[in-house]
Amino acid sequence: MTKEYILKTPDAPATISQGVAIRRLTGEDIRKREIPLTMKQAMDIISKAKSDNPARVPYSQMMKEAVKAANLAGQAWLETAKPTYIVASARTGKDLGYPPMLDVCGHVYIDIVDKRTSFARWVAKQQNGYNDVVRVAHHYHKRQEMGLKEACERAALAVFEKHGADKGLRIFSRID
Repeated sequence: MTKEYILKTPDAPATISQGVAIRRLTGEDIRKREIPLTMKQAMDIISKAKSDNPARVPYSQMMKEAVKAANLAGQAWLETAKPTYIVASARTGKDLGYPPMLDVCGHVYIDIVDKRTSFARWVAKQQNGYNDVVRVAHHYHKRQEMGLKEACERAALAVFEKHGADKGLRIFSRID
């Protein structure tokens, strides 16, 4: 059900708030048009853009979907990974008897570059004010294999991209 608005002056120039709404929904900056929009034309563009865009998914639901995708990606990575590295003494170079590692040790996480977005503010509320990174609580977050973590985090970021919450996010990784 959509609200029906009655404009008192439909031929008046579009308002600033209409321009902001159009830019948010379509990405178009109406200030760059040669012929300015009227309020009626702006309302039509806004209505069409809202009907074309699916309803926004709540961030909590998006995070659950990201965790699920990360778990599936992690499981797929583990199924294809083969033991690659042995754990050896740095002094003698002899095998210490630990099971072979599947990848190098490292950390991979989704870094929040732009903390002004609504998603970054939601993350801060969920993480007690901490919004430098998005903590995706997948099954493999305590493992050390960098390839595993990268597969999980990239799958989670793909979910955020799908729902349009990827503005200001990037993958950051480092080898330990």
